[in-house]
Amino acid sequence: MSNDHAAPTRPVESTLSQAEIDHAELDATEVSPKVAKLLSWAFVAVLAIVPLSQAGLEVTHRHGIQAMDVFAPFVSGALKAMRGNWHAARQTWAAGIQKSALHGYEESLERESWVKSFFQPRVQELLTAYGGFGNDKTIVGRDHWLYYQPGWAYVVGPSMLDPDYMSLQVKKAVDKAEGAIPQPDPRPAILEFNEQCKQAGIHLIVLPIPDKVMLQPQQLSRRVGQTTPVQVPNNSGYAALVRDLTAKGVDVLDVAPSAVASDEARFLVQDTHWTPSFMQSVAGLTAAHTAGMVGASAKPAKFQLVERRVSRVGDLVDMLKLTANQKVFEPQTVTVEEVIDEGTGRPVQASPDADILLIGDSFTNIYSQADLGWGAGAGFAEYLAYRLGRPLDVIALNGGGAWRGRAELARSENARRLGRKKAIVYEFAIRDFTSEDWRVVPMVNPIAGGDSADVPQVVQPVKQPAPNPAASPKSEHSATVNPRPESSPPKDVPLVVTGTILKTSKVPAPRTAPYKDCLTFIKIRVDNLVSGTYADSELIAAFWAMKDNEWLPAASYAVGDKVRLTLMPLNKTEPQIRSMQRADDLDDYTRQPLFVLQEGH
Repeated sequence: MSNDHAAPTRPVESTLSQAEIDHAELDATEVSPKVAKLLSWAFVAVLAIVPLSQAGLEVTHRHGIQAMDVFAPFVSGALKAMRGNWHAARQTWAAGIQKSALHGYEESLERESWVKSFFQPRVQELLTAYGGFGNDKTIVGRDHWLYYQPGWAYVVGPSMLDPDYMSLQVKKAVDKAEGAIPQPDPRPAILEFNEQCKQAGIHLIVLPIPDKVMLQPQQLSRRVGQTTPVQVPNNSGYAALVRDLTAKGVDVLDVAPSAVASDEARFLVQDTHWTPSFMQSVAGLTAAHTAGMVGASAKPAKFQLVERRVSRVGDLVDMLKLTANQKVFEPQTVTVEEVIDEGTGRPVQASPDADILLIGDSFTNIYSQADLGWGAGAGFAEYLAYRLGRPLDVIALNGGGAWRGRAELARSENARRLGRKKAIVYEFAIRDFTSEDWRVVPMVNPIAGGDSADVPQVVQPVKQPAPNPAASPKSEHSATVNPRPESSPPKDVPLVVTGTILKTSKVPAPRTAPYKDCLTFIKIRVDNLVSGTYADSELIAAFWAMKDNEWLPAASYAVGDKVRLTLMPLNKTEPQIRSMQRADDLDDYTRQPLFVLQEGH
């Protein structure tokens, strides 16, 4: 019996999912054997041409083929085994298969790729100029204002005190095999530092410098009010952090204004750092706060200000990795005020005999160090001294706000230096609360008395020749000496040693930080004392590992490498070297680092 009222049959296609339809259409696609073969060989050619051309360039320039470097540890280990040194061979093989070594090999291949070095700057320049796109380090705001991504992440990210967030930060570091497990919570480190200072009779002032995203939000986005002042944004956990610290006696100096207007510029347009005028206003606030803790100077110093005009494209332009002759960003010109000591007629200098110590980072150095491009003798330390009417002692390391500056106070060479202090101003970028390792480090017990001769940090600058990255081991570097008196070489006899590398530090990739130069600290076993005097079996050598955003040979040194070094105390080098960004994963504060003047010969 027929059913004339049956519903019409639905097309088969309507019962299939979109994925099933796509697969069916793909199965129905016909490609001739010739076309398939042509496409396959074209794909293989694209894959092969880049590494083959890279190898050809390396051979043409009389370098070894870099891709073969992955086998170097195993070849070296085999040679050691053939000489009967099986212990050294096993160490070399083990080092070659470590995750950090393989990551370093991958980064080295990427860094030296001619395809990347040719295309990336040009593509980035087009994306930035016509699309307003930045990269993983730089955010492009309105009217060519640039912002540092970690600062943005600090403001808009989760609370710095969120346990889940801190656990995630630890997991990321462990997954990257970055060495010691980091401490993402800043409270233990600051509380311990405050207690150490208190026991030494020193008043600690914690000075976090607000981020550019906080004080220039209107230039970042049109969504922020443009006609009326807006409240300064901050990380959601900042207020609780300050409450926790102040409740336990920490003196936190908050210098951020309550609101900001769109016509106020407290930061440089293309740079991560503050303007001279905002720096000077913070110096005034800090001086007024500090003077109340230490009292007036018994012998007020006299300073005068001399205006200078300086121009530069900012460090955030450097991190965009544009072409060398880019025209997207023009240099910004600012007026700085150099602080001159009327007694000497020269820019004011740091003094280890001062009763106030400033520990800082690049915010302290930005207008102090000429190599940063924004003038010299006109920075936060100099202007704070001007406001206080007294010289200061200064430890300021680019990128060292979270712990490296504090770590310098763990070195026994600074015991007498600390014995003179009444107050320590601890300056760092506020974004460090969420982007840095807040490890707890000891502070050496201060020794009262003594004179400046006991503090080797204060010396005449020692000019070094510019390093040549293309040369074989003959580049500049830096380091410090074992604090024991017998380890210091006589002044007229250079310290020259041969040794074996025991431990290295991870050097940041070029253009991934706001600093173009970097030292790397390497632990070395002393195999032979060629000249000079040194009583220890190991030393810490500070090599110049990055110059003008180019890695030098020391950035790639590995455990087991043999070196011959001419050394001098790091604290006797010029200020530019002493304040340079440091890669230091050694956690060794008993030995005074030594700066590498020369390698080989």
